[in-house]
Amino acid sequence: MAQAPAPDAGGQTPGRVGPWSGAGTVGEPEEIFAGRARDLGELLEAIESAAAGGTGAVVLRGEPGSGKSRLLSQALDALRARGRHVLGVGADRLGASIPYGALTGALCTSRRSLPSRLTAELLDALDLVPQQGHQGVHTAAARLFSILREDAPTVVCLDDLRFVDEDTIVLVGQLLRRRGRHPLVITGALRRLDPPPADALCVLLERLGRDRQLRMLDLEPMSGEDVAALLAAALPHPASPDLTELVHRHSGGNAYLALQNVRALAEGGRLVLDAAEYRAAGSEVPLSADRRLELLRRMLATDPQVIRVAQAAALLGSMPIARIALVAELAGQPLHATEAVFDRLVHEGVLRRSGDDGYDFAHPVVRDALYHQIGPAERRRAHRTAAAWLMALPASPALDAEIAIHVRETAEFGDEGAIAVLSREASRAFAVAPRAAIPWYHRALALTPPEHSLRLQLTTRLTRALFVDGRLREAMDAGGSPAREPLMGGAKDMLTALVVGALMENAEFRPALALLDKERAAGADSLFIAAQAAHLYTLEGRPAEAEAAAAEAEARLGQASRGEQIDALAYLAHMRCVAGAYGALPQLVTRLKEAAAGADRPGSRLHALSTLSFLFAMQGDTRACMQSLDEAHPLLAVCGWNLFRAPLVLARAQTAAHTGQWQAALSEIDSAAEDLLESGSLSYVAMLRGIQASIHAHRGEWSTGRRAAEAAASDHRTLAAVAVGAQAELDFMRGDLDAARRRLRTYASQPALPAHVRARMLVRLADVEAEAAAPEAVARLLEEAADSGMDAFDHPGFADARLAHGRATGDVDALREAAGIAERHNLALLRGKAHLYLGSAGLDAERNLHQAVEVFHALGAVPWRRRAGAELRRRNLKVPRHRAEPTTLLTATETQIARLVQLGQGNRQIALALSLSIKTVERYLSRIYVKTGRSGRLELARALDQGLLD
Repeated sequence: MAQAPAPDAGGQTPGRVGPWSGAGTVGEPEEIFAGRARDLGELLEAIESAAAGGTGAVVLRGEPGSGKSRLLSQALDALRARGRHVLGVGADRLGASIPYGALTGALCTSRRSLPSRLTAELLDALDLVPQQGHQGVHTAAARLFSILREDAPTVVCLDDLRFVDEDTIVLVGQLLRRRGRHPLVITGALRRLDPPPADALCVLLERLGRDRQLRMLDLEPMSGEDVAALLAAALPHPASPDLTELVHRHSGGNAYLALQNVRALAEGGRLVLDAAEYRAAGSEVPLSADRRLELLRRMLATDPQVIRVAQAAALLGSMPIARIALVAELAGQPLHATEAVFDRLVHEGVLRRSGDDGYDFAHPVVRDALYHQIGPAERRRAHRTAAAWLMALPASPALDAEIAIHVRETAEFGDEGAIAVLSREASRAFAVAPRAAIPWYHRALALTPPEHSLRLQLTTRLTRALFVDGRLREAMDAGGSPAREPLMGGAKDMLTALVVGALMENAEFRPALALLDKERAAGADSLFIAAQAAHLYTLEGRPAEAEAAAAEAEARLGQASRGEQIDALAYLAHMRCVAGAYGALPQLVTRLKEAAAGADRPGSRLHALSTLSFLFAMQGDTRACMQSLDEAHPLLAVCGWNLFRAPLVLARAQTAAHTGQWQAALSEIDSAAEDLLESGSLSYVAMLRGIQASIHAHRGEWSTGRRAAEAAASDHRTLAAVAVGAQAELDFMRGDLDAARRRLRTYASQPALPAHVRARMLVRLADVEAEAAAPEAVARLLEEAADSGMDAFDHPGFADARLAHGRATGDVDALREAAGIAERHNLALLRGKAHLYLGSAGLDAERNLHQAVEVFHALGAVPWRRRAGAELRRRNLKVPRHRAEPTTLLTATETQIARLVQLGQGNRQIALALSLSIKTVERYLSRIYVKTGRSGRLELARALDQGLLD
């Protein structure tokens, strides 16, 4: 195996594997055996089974590069170790025309392990074939193999069978007819292409088949786990899951191609050593010209006619069988000859069935190699020919997609027809998956002059595709910024709304408002912009303007489409949530539900459900939130609108935190926060970090909580409430009431805070004063909070207010009311606190304090559990004892991923299905393995198959 790269002068291992040197970082395919242990066992069992019958044959079939030769070599080594006589006969194209050529070479190589006199006699007979014919060879071979079989079972391996000359095949057939003390078994490797009917090999195999002396073993492509084992043997450091998945996808489980992929990555400087493991820089595998030639020689016949047809197929890519005439035209071959070559490529496994009547390359890397072997000028000409040929056919959406592929490769700047074709294909792709539309819009824009009438429309559509795919920073860059000149054209309202929306998601509220104010002053007055303005004005403490904008939006809702209604209602609902106007929310929730039920597009329905999930989570309505989440998750996978993943993640994490599934909430946050940060969803990241800090505070994990609270910090005063509240909670739990008091008072004194935010801060401050036994301060603060309007309280906030009041005044009814709210909405921590305060107030103390201990123990809320225990001891009551138990709880997302692993899906497939990044899937899997006690995918899948994790 190759050696690890030496450390540099500073003692660090180089970050990248440099250009391929030959001595190498990656082992040669012939040198590496890994990932085929199961196949080796099956092959050895088949050989031993054939030997039990006296004579027989075992043929290993597989595509080129699948590892047949290496597997046979391993089997021969194992058979030698078992005391069998083994003769390995390696055949190739050069020796195929020489009588007994491969056999002669094998005898010369192995003569030390064979009877010397008889071997020399057979070699002499082979030399005399031109003068004396074949009889002497058959006689000498019979004597040699009789002696071998008298001593021990004997195995002859013919690799590669298709290049073994006919004379050797006939000789082998004769040897199999002879009896001996010990068995004789012939084994060999064959491509998945049946030999021609007249071929001696075909006759022999047919005879053995009739006599039931033949067993065919098909070598299937390697699984992802097998490829991982292969890379572990080939590389000096472990391969990351994303590298393994990339190599498996590009190679299709072909061992030779897998190693060629890694070598190509190393040669291209894209094999990066990161944290003691290799990963791929990018998602493509660059093949050098030499590597392409080497690969094609191994995987394809060298017949120029075959190469031309294969290149034409590579240029078309996935195609219906009806395109065979186009393949012939591109290859410059007669149709009947092209059909014959095409059938051969299918038969040999180079091409495979794709869909109902389509064909594609079995291995993307082979198609890539063929495509790039075509010169650039020839490629351009061929794409033009293909586009013209396809345009002559009756139009259809599938045909438009084919045409667009060829137009994309040949279009020139300003080409009106190309711009129209690419724009149409981008729109079609957007309806399927926004991410797929993005490169089409980019290409169409690259062809469109600045003054072109379609440029603004294309810019808007590209921005929208980036926006709904959750790539917010890219959307802002594509759509413009407040620093640019005012947007012009009929689509400027939509473009403005998209850029404003991206800025808001990225927590850039002031720039968003500046752009919105400027465009509204310039005449922008759409429904969407009015609803956005209502939300933004509320965030910025401009309530009068917010109400005016909300009224404007409400007046236009009746004339809008379902999708437009949902977009506007979502912003209006967020506005009421920020303002704490929960009394106005039920009507908006009803309208959102109705609009969602009538929406004909999955994206619009997902928008409504993600908004509802967010609203319910913020209010602490856990049951309604979980119902909305259950409806939203399947839609997210269907339409791929990643923009709405952020509110759904937040809703899941907040609800899990409310209901006491703290580990699930932390897992959700850890898995999603990095991706959301990269995409630009900073508003949601801040709120998620606030939830994380709060959980750690109540667990007594101060340093971890402090880091999370610092990560939640924001310059915007509304979002800053999240970090301030989390930091104050940490101070409170650590017993530093003065620090908590100062922090909350400073923040609450800011002017123009939204009512809901101020009320929540005042309730938290009242909780601090209740802890400090300052009833007058509690009463004053709660009265001030109530002046904001009692509907400014969500369920948790109202329960907290009643707990603070009950503690400060001894009002047991207030404590009971808080307990009822917590029970009704499954607010676990508040339920525990209510039991603690009720017990401390002397109301059924033993029962309430015991219940508090149970709740806090289940949560892992160590400081609260200690406090309840201390109150029990103060009353001379027994403190319940618990044994710590490791949790194996999987979150909803973790469960989905585990089930997809059970179905055999790779990380990339899982990422696409759940609209996650591959890195996020890897992080989830790491936690799943820890929680379930499984070491990898195979163990996890087996455990799920057996129902052990249900």
